[in-house]
Amino acid sequence: MTGVVNQTGARSGIVGTNVGTPAGGATSGMISAVFRFNDTTSGTSTSTNSGTITIAQDANSFSAVSGRHYIISGSQAISPRNENSISMDDNIFQYMFLYYGTTDRSIGGTTLDTSLTGAATPVGRNLDSPTSNDCAGYIWWSYTANFTAGSTATHYVYTAYHGRSNVQAFVYNRADSPHNTMIYEVMP
Repeated sequence: MTGVVNQTGARSGIVGTNVGTPAGGATSGMISAVFRFNDTTSGTSTSTNSGTITIAQDANSFSAVSGRHYIISGSQAISPRNENSISMDDNIFQYMFLYYGTTDRSIGGTTLDTSLTGAATPVGRNLDSPTSNDCAGYIWWSYTANFTAGSTATHYVYTAYHGRSNVQAFVYNRADSPHNTMIYEVMP
């Protein structure tokens, strides 16, 4: 997914917006560009009872410069549910991840790049007792991570997820539950 300069709407953003250069040139730690993405069209992805990490959106693309630092921050609606109302334990959660790389990726894919979150991040809820109810509900998963670009090239950032035993995992990128991502380029 790429952004469109100075235009808003589905799958667009302000890409490479320069915040300005102080007199004498850019300084270390200065934000030199901001990339904004509002994904309302990648759709919904569902994983049932699976430990397979699955890409949760069409990747956000931006032009990275070798040696510069990139801070990624965003939020995405998810919904772990009790699969088919099966009696289970009192923990209903799914695992979330954040990745980056130099290859474009699409929602539903399973080929992954470099993890920004390390281990899986469990997101969901703990109940007072085991239940066979659906227990559906939206949760906004928020993430922040960073990396330093190893090359000057188009880079891609995307979320991924997987369910767990008896839990159906949902991720959303729709108009009624947009997935928003901000990427800040910081001078070394």
